[in-house]
Amino acid sequence: MRKSFLASALFGPAALLMAFTATSATYNPVGPQTNVPLATVTDGGWTQCFSQTYAVQNSPPLASIESQCSGTQLMLACRETGSPTIQLLAQAPRADVLFDTGTSNTPHDANGTGWYFSNSYSWGFAALGDTLSRTPCDAATSGNNNARLCWHTSAANMDYGYRCGANTDLNVSTAYEKLIFQASSSAPIAYQAIPTLSEWARITLALLLLGAVGWYGRRRTRQ
Repeated sequence: MRKSFLASALFGPAALLMAFTATSATYNPVGPQTNVPLATVTDGGWTQCFSQTYAVQNSPPLASIESQCSGTQLMLACRETGSPTIQLLAQAPRADVLFDTGTSNTPHDANGTGWYFSNSYSWGFAALGDTLSRTPCDAATSGNNNARLCWHTSAANMDYGYRCGANTDLNVSTAYEKLIFQASSSAPIAYQAIPTLSEWARITLALLLLGAVGWYGRRRTRQ
């Protein structure tokens, strides 16, 4: 019983391993960003999982995009087709980027960005606090127009694009491109919890008891 108590006191705190999840991405912007080199995104831990020009209509199914882009963080972006510079991007946890706001002009706020999504209306974002005017895409002209992105959706499919920053009416344009990037959480990282005061007390008590047992053993040996 004494041995069991000592083991528990000494090694119990060492078993207090906790884990936290860290993102694999090192590029983690807050809020919409403009004119970002593509290399900054890809070198920062993001993988492109979807692209098509703004001209593509009613394809592919949104479910297939969500399957391809299965990361825990998603980034929506747009650029002039083939450009090494992304004109506009924003990122947030997956659940926030895909948060269903229906046809509402009230965005879902996350990571410094106002997000909106409906699988039969539109999908995009604006700067935090900016007013939306979805008809069905965001046609607002007030606030930070350079930070607005909008793509049409229809019958659970991706539809043509409409807006990339201040550039609007891009519905049949092959000159602009929709991009989605993903980043996933890294493996859980285990770390040693710092003992609490009560755990330090247990350790101290165990050491004192161990010393007393040793002293008693030596005393009996001398007798």
